[in-house]
Amino acid sequence: LQQQLQQRLAMEERTINFLQSHQWPRNLARSLINDNKQIWKRFFIIDDSGSMNLNDGTRLVGKQAISCSRWAEQKEAISFHGELAYQSLSPCDFIFLNQPQPINIGTVDDGGLSLNILKGILSGSPNGGTPLCTHVTRVANEIRQMEPVLQQMRQKAIVMIFTDGQPSDGNVANALKLLEHLSCWVVIRLCTNEENVVNYYGDVDKNLELKLD
Repeated sequence: LQQQLQQRLAMEERTINFLQSHQWPRNLARSLINDNKQIWKRFFIIDDSGSMNLNDGTRLVGKQAISCSRWAEQKEAISFHGELAYQSLSPCDFIFLNQPQPINIGTVDDGGLSLNILKGILSGSPNGGTPLCTHVTRVANEIRQMEPVLQQMRQKAIVMIFTDGQPSDGNVANALKLLEHLSCWVVIRLCTNEENVVNYYGDVDKNLELKLD
């Protein structure tokens, strides 16, 4: 037990150091560590379709906002979450719409192997369609299988969707409806300024009984 406690404290300090390197206050980093105990797994569903090459994104360099591609804006956020998953050993599945297999980071300490695979994919260029519904459905089925355990352990899953458009394989509202009444929290991060896409997802939010931001 003493060894396990030391390992846990070392991991927490490693996580705090990483977050502080990104200008997080120590108390905020500690709050994230405490919240992690209530999270079973995070699912990142990542749009790598060809339209992510469009240049209406924005990223911060210091305190200055500069224009960039949607992919570059998204890549910065995904890189942070991947590194955080590795440093804190927080289980995460990174699911690219046009990649055959998800990348799991944080379940075991693999010396950064899975993190390097993630970075390799992010260094490439997006290409393909937007089969978002297929991946949301798969994630919903995985959470449903774990639902009795999640309720018993008072834990939840987080599903974070990065996308710039409507799915090419159906109505995303029908797919997200499979997550209703499950132990999960859904975040949709839109990587676009297109008004029709923003309105589409706004309408989706109105018609779901789901914890969705």
